Amino acid sequence: MRHYMHIDENKLEEVFFLKPSFFNSKTEKNSLRFALGATLYMPGTKYIAPYLLEKRYSHLTSYTMCFEDSIREKDLEIAERTVLNTLRTLKMAEDENRIDLDELPLFFIRVRNPEQFENFFNKLKNEHYLLNYISGFVFPKFSTLNAHKYISILEEVNTYNNSIYGMPILESSEIILIEKRNEELLNLKALLSEKKDLILNIRVGGTDLSSIFGLRRSVAMSIYDLGVVASGLYNIINVFSDLAINDVAISGVVWEYFNSKFKNSFEDDYSKRNLNFNEEKILARTPLTNNPALDGLIREVILDKSNGFVGKTVIHPAQTSIVNAMYCVTLEEYVDAKFILDNFNNGGVYKSTSNNKMNEISPHYNWAKKIMDLASIYGVLNSNYSYLDLF
Repeated sequence: MRHYMHIDENKLEEVFFLKPSFFNSKTEKNSLRFALGATLYMPGTKYIAPYLLEKRYSHLTSYTMCFEDSIREKDLEIAERTVLNTLRTLKMAEDENRIDLDELPLFFIRVRNPEQFENFFNKLKNEHYLLNYISGFVFPKFSTLNAHKYISILEEVNTYNNSIYGMPILESSEIILIEKRNEELLNLKALLSEKKDLILNIRVGGTDLSSIFGLRRSVAMSIYDLGVVASGLYNIINVFSDLAINDVAISGVVWEYFNSKFKNSFEDDYSKRNLNFNEEKILARTPLTNNPALDGLIREVILDKSNGFVGKTVIHPAQTSIVNAMYCVTLEEYVDAKFILDNFNNGGVYKSTSNNKMNEISPHYNWAKKIMDLASIYGVLNSNYSYLDLF
């Protein structure tokens, strides 16, 4: 699997200064944690196997089949059977040499709660070879009340396959309400730090956190405009900063908006090439396209990146290419980051090669490390190209 599989090799050579690297579920964790990009959530009742075998979603690099909020409780048994049948179909296709496992997107399963996780895993035990097609499990409403149970089941899963990760979702009231927040986050940090080898990504449930206050952002706003929710997001980044730098990624919240024109916001490559991707104008809410849902997503991803999030939950296939493109590294970022790392032993402050900023070696070191990690996974754009060329 590689980001931008929809772009042919000749075009990749043209667009990229440094091409994105390949990855799969066995990729070293420090790289894999950043590789998820846009993670598409789908209801567990959807039989996804034909889409995967036909490579219908060429932009897709990670997806989650959901047993929780996206389905009705009475449909849980149907969802479990459907996901198991998807996994069986993938195995059969691999056995018949119709697919290459390394070319499949990363497959995650969002369980309903610890009890359902345990019950579903007991079903998987009977066909434990199906775990080869799963990259991890997503834990909703993750809190100190259920964290130990989730983790203990995950540890048992790894006795059958030792490369299955957990992705907790921080979305419960204990995470956001001010009287409980700090104690809850610090306790979760202690637990996740101890089990960090099992945790690939920390996800944040922006919709659930907003609902606690009866809030919902409009298409003209970002999650960071909802101050009471944004304050919780900032606390999460603050508390988990050590883990985020060295061990896990923290992904951005879902963007809820799309419309019938979302898939065809650009008429062709020419129309994209004639747009000027100007970050300052986008942040100032100057329209980039004639599609407010698309402009809003682009603006929120810029803010996600600025605040330390990597990747994003998405609920529409057309959103995947946009989010993944936005995590590609610009040539200016790459040159600055490489210079900082190359001169780490020297220290000091230097004018950037682009002659528009200072590069202070020690304070910018963690930023530079992250940029180089992202450059390996998402590639580095040539100077005369922009994110728009990857949509």
